[in-house]
Amino acid sequence: HPRLDASAQGLVLLNPWVHTESGTARAYLKHYYLRRLFSRDLWRKVLRGRFRPGRSLVSLAANVNASLDRDGPSQGQAPLPERLRGDLERFAGDMLIILSGNDLVAAAFEDLTRGDPRWRQLLDSPRVIVQRLEEANHTFSCQAWRRQVEDWTLAWCRQDKE
Repeated sequence: HPRLDASAQGLVLLNPWVHTESGTARAYLKHYYLRRLFSRDLWRKVLRGRFRPGRSLVSLAANVNASLDRDGPSQGQAPLPERLRGDLERFAGDMLIILSGNDLVAAAFEDLTRGDPRWRQLLDSPRVIVQRLEEANHTFSCQAWRRQVEDWTLAWCRQDKE
């Protein structure tokens, strides 16, 4: 596993990837299915007879099943979220973490970190700033979102120089 260059003084992380099968399935259940239940598009499909409950139930069941699995070590390694947290705990520099409000990767990160005391301790540290752009998708695809990421990053880079 590559280590950070000792000369790195800070990290900017956008929607950090903490993928595990069960974590992704839980994020999908919590954030996608709940939003979908209240979606006009879904109810429009139901009323027009275009909703296929069989396929949806198979998908839902697969996600429920995956969410119940515990992701064990892969090839003798700890799961990715634990390795990432350990690396970030050992990193001595400052961090800016920017999360999209409309993204399952960011949702999985928030769900994981909300329930883990070691992640909470790390994220509550004065050397870590977390910003959340509520409307943004995973790639910050509109110009206004990219500009906000740029503004937060520039302000963060300048904070020690002032």
